[in-house]
Amino acid sequence: MRTGGFEGDSPRGKISYLKALDQKSILDLPLQRHVKPDGDLQHSAYWCTGCGACEDACPVDIPLAQRWLEMKGWLTEEVGLEPPGTLPLLYKNVLDTGNIYGEDPNLRDAWAKEFTFDPSPEVLFFAGCVTSYRKQTVAKNCVKLLQAAGARVGILGKRERCSGSPLLHGGYQKYVSRDLARQNVADAEASGARVLVASCTQCLSAFREDYPRLYGRSAYDVFHITQYLEKLAADKKLQFKKPVKMKIVYQDPCFLSRHGGEYDSPRKLLKRIPQLEIVEPWKTKETAECCGAGGGFPFADPDGAKDVGRRRLNQLREAGAQAIVTGCPFCLSNFEAAGLGAVKAYDVTDLLVQAL
Repeated sequence: MRTGGFEGDSPRGKISYLKALDQKSILDLPLQRHVKPDGDLQHSAYWCTGCGACEDACPVDIPLAQRWLEMKGWLTEEVGLEPPGTLPLLYKNVLDTGNIYGEDPNLRDAWAKEFTFDPSPEVLFFAGCVTSYRKQTVAKNCVKLLQAAGARVGILGKRERCSGSPLLHGGYQKYVSRDLARQNVADAEASGARVLVASCTQCLSAFREDYPRLYGRSAYDVFHITQYLEKLAADKKLQFKKPVKMKIVYQDPCFLSRHGGEYDSPRKLLKRIPQLEIVEPWKTKETAECCGAGGGFPFADPDGAKDVGRRRLNQLREAGAQAIVTGCPFCLSNFEAAGLGAVKAYDVTDLLVQAL
């Protein structure tokens, strides 16, 4: 999605810049063509939420999302340009504490004290940084719902570390592929679970798309929480009987929908809740716009991320709903930062727990 207002920030602009770099010649100096990787190219590369809309729109099927990710890695690790904004701090935080916020790693599972977990789980719940430290109610919701369906649930607890998705999109690809991803895959496999469930769509993308690309297929299946809960509900293991009288509009998280191809499971789950009315924005599903929180963008350009969030919020408000519901804690966080105004925002699991 293009909101920057500059041709250089568009997919075509980025490709043109890369072509110019590839076609450097001895005439560049006398013609005063300054063709080199610089701050302008870096700005263009990082003005991106990783939403994948450009790839969907590309008439010749260029895998643009992967190209932008590789471009940022090249600028950071080969050219030597430090990533913008607070991305260097994000990297340091994950190195030092295992989470993007630099919080005490011993508090990562503080949200989980009220639960008893199975030592031999069939389902491993991967909470992620945002859910563990900022949106802890979502983590609690997920475990309540899974256990209500009779699932044997486990967590990594204090051993859980960042999935690395914001770092992959922030230019730190060698660290993620060499260290972080390898350890996360090993820890997940050591749990013995046959299913890994994530509430954060960027964690989902890391485990389901990025890690297999780096290390091959894992020994467990990977689901977003809405996908797995819908499976349990369809098997009559989970029922929602309490009415929730509310008119809501659903926001498709890009890393679940456009990247993951999943549009239906969250909507099917919400439709199971008695008296819940669901409306759609004018841009929805395949045409839905990004919340602004993907691909490490809020850390590279927080003001830009808020601008993108406000644009999407305006579209969602036009649907006339009382509340916005989404399936990603990053979406919730950026909508709150952008300013919700009179409308409220919930995670899908908030309403599901109410309806149990």
